[in-house]
Amino acid sequence: MAKEDSKKPEEIIKQLKGLLKNGGKFFICGPSINNNKALLELHSKIGELPKMHKGFFENFAVPFIKENFGNVQVFKFKNPVTFPDINSLVEYWLSYSIGDKNKVNQFKMIAKNEFKDGKKFTTVKEVIGILAFK
Repeated sequence: MAKEDSKKPEEIIKQLKGLLKNGGKFFICGPSINNNKALLELHSKIGELPKMHKGFFENFAVPFIKENFGNVQVFKFKNPVTFPDINSLVEYWLSYSIGDKNKVNQFKMIAKNEFKDGKKFTTVKEVIGILAFK
C-alpha cells in the first residue's frame, strides 16, 4: 500500500503507531522530490508531466512523523542508473509512469541529443527512508 496515495495518511500512520509496542520500530520509504529528476526533465520537453505526489516525504511524512514519534531518523538512498544507448532509455521510460507509447518517436528525438559523441544518460533514483521508534 502506498502511503502517499492514501487519502488520509495521517490516520494510517497513527493507526500503525498504535499497533507498535513501546520501543517498536516504524519504517516507511518512498520517492524523494528529486527521484528520476533527469528523466523527468527530459520528458518535460515533449509534454507536461502527469500529476504526481511530488514531495510527499519531504513536505508531509518527515515533519508529521517527527511530530508523532519520539526518535526519528531520516535516510536518503541514491542509485544512479546509467543508460548506454537510446533504446535502453526508451525501454525504461516506457516502463515508468510517464512513458507513453504514442510519444515514443517524440521522446527518441529529444533523447538522441543525450547520446551524442558516445555519451551516456544517467538519472538518479532517490528514495527517502524514515525510521521512527515508539
